[in-house]
Amino acid sequence: MKRFAKLIGMFPFCGKLTIRPFVFGIYQSTTGGGRWKNYAALMVVLLLFILLHGLQAKMGVEALNFSAPIWVRGVAGLYALINACVVLTQIHLVFRATYFSLAKPLAKEKRVYYCHSEAEKLKMIVITLGGQIVFLLIYILYK
Repeated sequence: MKRFAKLIGMFPFCGKLTIRPFVFGIYQSTTGGGRWKNYAALMVVLLLFILLHGLQAKMGVEALNFSAPIWVRGVAGLYALINACVVLTQIHLVFRATYFSLAKPLAKEKRVYYCHSEAEKLKMIVITLGGQIVFLLIYILYK
């Protein structure tokens, strides 16, 4: 599952811009309070993302049943598959963050946080929003 999560993490989706600071906050925490604060924030964000991506995957599966051209069904299937994979990765992250927060000792030294460049951030936002817009247009037009 860890390799699968790393594979999905390589795709340029902008959700990681929200999730990554909280995950890093858990790993670099030098106090118990700081770790639990980041853990609680991460759980709220992940549970919200799991719910919303689950709904998007459901919409993609629903769009597979539209009487539409085959390319529309292909886009819907790909959309459903991507969102289902993202949900599985986020569930995996919930388990990993919980295990780390409960079982691992506090960090003795700070780690270096990798910041995405503005070009990387822009690319992530364009790809994510582009996919959302294309799917929603197809969903509205062919429903």
